[in-house]
Amino acid sequence: MKSKLKLVVSFITVISAFVLVLTSCSVSFTNTRLIQKNYSVNVTINLPADVLNASKSGNALPYSFSNKQISNVQITVLQSGSVVETKSATQLGNFTFNLAPGTYTFDVKTYFKDGNQDKLFFYGSSTSTIDAQNTNIIIDTRLASGTIHLNVLPTDTTFFTEHATVTLQKLNGTAVQFTQVVGKSSGNLTVEVYPGIWQVSTEGILTSQTNSNDKRYSKVQQSKLVFVDVSEDEQIVEKLLVPSESDIGNLLYVNTADVHDGDTFKVGTQSYRLIGIDAPEVQTGSKPRGEYADESTEFLKNFVSSGNGYVRVINKGTDSYGRYLVYLLNNTGEKLYPEESLKNGLSRPLLYQENVDARFTPRIVNAYKLAYQNRKGIFFKYESAQIVEQSTQDKDSYVGKIVWLKGQVTNVLRDSNGKYTLTLDDGWATVELRKEEYDYFVAPFDMYSLNNKLVKFYGELWPGDTSGTYKILLRASFEIVVLN
Repeated sequence: MKSKLKLVVSFITVISAFVLVLTSCSVSFTNTRLIQKNYSVNVTINLPADVLNASKSGNALPYSFSNKQISNVQITVLQSGSVVETKSATQLGNFTFNLAPGTYTFDVKTYFKDGNQDKLFFYGSSTSTIDAQNTNIIIDTRLASGTIHLNVLPTDTTFFTEHATVTLQKLNGTAVQFTQVVGKSSGNLTVEVYPGIWQVSTEGILTSQTNSNDKRYSKVQQSKLVFVDVSEDEQIVEKLLVPSESDIGNLLYVNTADVHDGDTFKVGTQSYRLIGIDAPEVQTGSKPRGEYADESTEFLKNFVSSGNGYVRVINKGTDSYGRYLVYLLNNTGEKLYPEESLKNGLSRPLLYQENVDARFTPRIVNAYKLAYQNRKGIFFKYESAQIVEQSTQDKDSYVGKIVWLKGQVTNVLRDSNGKYTLTLDDGWATVELRKEEYDYFVAPFDMYSLNNKLVKFYGELWPGDTSGTYKILLRASFEIVVLN
């Protein structure tokens, strides 16, 4: 009996000792976790470049951001989106936090006093992993945005602003740092911008209060310079002049089914011929069916459709066929059709001195040059177009096509109207250049200098004035290449 009792007591003693060892181990492990080392983290705040540069240069101009007095600095430390600690001060300095190892986000907001109100001056954020090798945090900051409130109004109260667009260009001296464009379907625009000097340009669509189809494009001619301060609202009222019909043309409804080609359409029984361009013919007549005829015709239809059938025309009289000669603009008067067609390479310029208009002719001239520079439309194959010369077989198959007409210039003639005619290889082909195209696209080049030269000319090949001959109507100097 005594032996059994001793055995039980011994067993209990062993178990107790084992439990004591386990408890000791658990306490030791727990204490190891509790005494994990924290780090003293130093946080430095960098001033925004605009403030720092002004301070260094001693710039105390009214629009300098360095003259604002800091009223409060607040730093918030977050981990996984939860706030760990927040500190604040009344001036910039180094901030110290006691943090355990881990990844933290440091947010800083600095305020200035405006009357009785604290306003955000500048702010910044930095995310970093804290460990023994990384205990110094630097936060770069930027100025708080300002706000431009722009109210765009028509000068004529019988119109309202249907859509307004403002182009903002940030200036650094006289250089543009970047451009921001904001549009809205009303005259009220609110834009947050970085503080500084901005150049503000405004444009919009103004619509008649009594005729919803009467829409007119307007743009402020003189841009405004606006200083936008930190956390400030700038209120701007911009007045857009309602253009007159004498400037942008009378409203006209055109059915796209009545578009004949890229430069002609009908309204009822009346034909309209568009000034400034010569589009490829869609059917053979006095001229051959031209390359790009379908594309040019479709382009005019789309131009009409863009205004739901409404366009604007400025009438300059009639031609010998009884057609109205008109400048064509889109329904708002913003876009000039000859300019759009030419810069896409879907027509060629055709100017008559009696219809030259200082508002439109320079745009027409520049558009054709752009088509050449960008190799659009008829200039797409400028480097690869078929060369047609006297020895070329089946020349008729190239009639109506854009080609290079190549030959020896054997005669240069200028008639009393100023039109040049150049004869190639004693007569199988000619090149014609009207006075207006010479004046606007070729001058001061000396056409007589081409005599006895091997030259190629770029353009649409037409039948000549006599059977078996061919010609090109030249339009610009870049359609001439001298080969010797």
